[in-house]
Amino acid sequence: MPNIDSSIRTPGYQPGPGDADMLAPSGKKPVNGEVSMESAANDHRTAANTMASINALQMGGPQLPATVPTSPAAQAQLRTELSVLESNQAVDLYAVMGLIQKSAQEMRNTNREIRASELNAQVGELMSAASDMQKAANFRLAAGIVQGSVQMLSAGVQAYSSMSAASKSAQGAKPQGEATELKDSAQKMNDSAQTFNTEAQDLRTQAGVATDKTSVDNLQAQARAADDKASYLRTNARSMEKQAGTKQAQVDGFNASAQKASGNGDIAGKMLGGMGEIITAGLKFGADSADVSAKRHEARAKLHESASAGANEMMQQMMDVIRDVKDKLSSIDQSRIETNRGIARNI
Repeated sequence: MPNIDSSIRTPGYQPGPGDADMLAPSGKKPVNGEVSMESAANDHRTAANTMASINALQMGGPQLPATVPTSPAAQAQLRTELSVLESNQAVDLYAVMGLIQKSAQEMRNTNREIRASELNAQVGELMSAASDMQKAANFRLAAGIVQGSVQMLSAGVQAYSSMSAASKSAQGAKPQGEATELKDSAQKMNDSAQTFNTEAQDLRTQAGVATDKTSVDNLQAQARAADDKASYLRTNARSMEKQAGTKQAQVDGFNASAQKASGNGDIAGKMLGGMGEIITAGLKFGADSADVSAKRHEARAKLHESASAGANEMMQQMMDVIRDVKDKLSSIDQSRIETNRGIARNI
């Protein structure tokens, strides 16, 4: 808006149609030359002072009028107009500041709710992670119990198999000894029979060279007796060898049973070990899966923690904005008070 104070002070100035609205607030609108020169001059001075005040407010704040009015009515009118202009300007400024503060407070409230929600979500994720850790610990405990139990059972089966094999071996020890004795006795009888056969052969040789019939008969009788003894001994030896074979068969049966028991124990132990490993692997997989789930919950908890920190930071920023608005309003109020005091001192 142009400053019309200079035009008012120009000699020969006459208010035009465009000045009617500007002069309207003073209540002195010119009507086609029917106003006296003195009234027009007063109106000109009042309008000039009013426009100077308006220009001063637009340029940064109230200032002293270019010409101080001397009429009490003009001074009262000036104060009224200044109050209206200042109140209008203050209302607009306070409305803007109030809107900024209200928006900041709403954002602060919203971020407070976000922070609370994120904190609750973080606590929930951490609790879920702790639950998964507990599950993993339970799985590992079960895996250890199963593995230890299977190992103990496998060792028990192998021990039983070893004891059974040892028992079978012990049962075969007696027949083994008897078979050995029978074999030795048969061998001795065969040796004795061979001795008697040799003796009979010698007696026949002597009978062949003997001249006396009686001697020949005696020698031949002794040779037959030796052959009979040899035959008897061989018969007993064959019987003993047969018994020894029977005893050896029993020994072989006991040894086979012992080997079978030992082999069955090894197989059962390996089977139990394999089953234990399968069960333990499943439990360990469950524990590892629980660990993975716990890590995922921890990662999500970190995200919620970051979001909560961001909301907290935003709350602090909005608090700073509210504090700055209050400081600005205080500064504006203080400046306004000082300006009003200066105007009051100069009027």
